[in-house]
Amino acid sequence: MANPVLTIITASLNHGRYIGAAVDSVRPRSDIPYEHLVIDGDSTDETAQVLAERPHLDVRVMPGLDSHEALNYAFGIARGGIVGMLNSDDRYDPGALDDVVDFFAAHPEVEAVCGGMRFFTEAAGVETETSRFMHLTGEDMRLELTFGNPGFNSWFFRIGVLRRLGGCHTQYRFGADRDLLLRLYAITRPEPLPRIVYHYRVHIGSRTMDPRGTNRQAMIMDHLNMISAQAGPMWAGDPEMRTLVADWQALERFKLFVRALRYRVLPVWQTFADTPWHRVPAALYHRRRWLRRLAA
Repeated sequence: MANPVLTIITASLNHGRYIGAAVDSVRPRSDIPYEHLVIDGDSTDETAQVLAERPHLDVRVMPGLDSHEALNYAFGIARGGIVGMLNSDDRYDPGALDDVVDFFAAHPEVEAVCGGMRFFTEAAGVETETSRFMHLTGEDMRLELTFGNPGFNSWFFRIGVLRRLGGCHTQYRFGADRDLLLRLYAITRPEPLPRIVYHYRVHIGSRTMDPRGTNRQAMIMDHLNMISAQAGPMWAGDPEMRTLVADWQALERFKLFVRALRYRVLPVWQTFADTPWHRVPAALYHRRRWLRRLAA
């Protein structure tokens, strides 16, 4: 068998009702050798049976691994030169993988590519699209990586850059994806692919796409910890990005203050004191600017 050009990685845990559709969406052209690594955290539902019915998958059962730990494990054993990450409850757009591989082949200097995203819900077998957007280009990508939704799974990477970056920083349970993309942006410029490549399923129980916002506060805390770690050395030579990150930090602090007022889950006066209020107007402006770019 030819060495794979493409490696797709899926970290899974108890998503048996979705994972069949997810892995079946990985269908590159016949001339593109690929491998699909599924790192399963020892699921107790029907996942094992669904995966066993697809013998082309390379399934590794790794009990206790968090999803980002699973990705790091897969980065270490991946044989493909191009890597994509597919959630066990999402899917790729038909033909997207072909276009990704072709783009990398035509642009050997590019280390990362990002394609458009579509978000959908499903009820009684009927899908409803909730939104879609393409990645911003040029310097506008700075806004997306801080104030927006970078959609990690719509990105593809050369394996070399993932290994140079050291993979995911697993201390960020909900923010490791964004942290990796920011670290990537500090050393190279990704290229947007002008087409939808990824379909995100919005559903109850999703780690990041739960409409109830179950993990929203934990995400905010991850962002704040990430900003503290990155603020000094990473952007020392980029004063514009350093300012943008400081404004992003103000927005995240402001979000905590609003949550304290609304839900009483945090001390109101402490969150008030921690918020750099002089930066909040600029932060809200940046957020609005990103939303306008998104709608354009």
